Amino acid sequence: MITNTVNGKRYIGSSTCIGSRLSFHFGHQMRNPNNKPLHMELNKYGKESFEYCVLEECDKSVKLDREQYWVDTLNPEYNLTYPKTRGFICDERRKRSKHSQKEMALYSRNKILYNTEEYKQLSRDRVRDRMKPVILLDKETEEELMEFESLSATAKWLDENTTFKHISKAGEVKLVCDGKRKSSYGFKYKYKNEEDKYIKKTCFRKNV
Repeated sequence: MITNTVNGKRYIGSSTCIGSRLSFHFGHQMRNPNNKPLHMELNKYGKESFEYCVLEECDKSVKLDREQYWVDTLNPEYNLTYPKTRGFICDERRKRSKHSQKEMALYSRNKILYNTEEYKQLSRDRVRDRMKPVILLDKETEEELMEFESLSATAKWLDENTTFKHISKAGEVKLVCDGKRKSSYGFKYKYKNEEDKYIKKTCFRKNV
């Protein structure tokens, strides 16, 4: 639950990686609020005016059911849709959506498209292509101890096997892999593929 300490308004969400979700809300979505009340007020009041707490830990299979329970119980002001049905909570939001028949037609078309096995496989392949395998090393001897398929998988292992409480472990691991830090959370890390260390940028030039 994210709470605005200025006006008491709340947002309820669920995630298998809370750190990543918080980074999404307080980072990407703050820069791209898209008229969503939580992110608009994050911009208005600043991140320092918000706090979060974990309401409950549960099995992944019942995550949406428990999220729905807390939404029903606490009636958070920032939530726009119900977790299970994705139906609109806010009457104004519902009316705006129904008003645009073109938008609803596009939504229906995309819903069919995105649920095809071909599209799901394409999405899985794209995610897999962006993954950067990481090797965990002993901090002192630099002996290779374990290998993970991605930065997030490394962060998940650290969450489960260490007592460090920092919420953005993937970001800290990346800093070590990129050579910007020597170690973090008692280990060293490196990309399995050396080329992953470098960010490739494509430049576009206009023909004059």
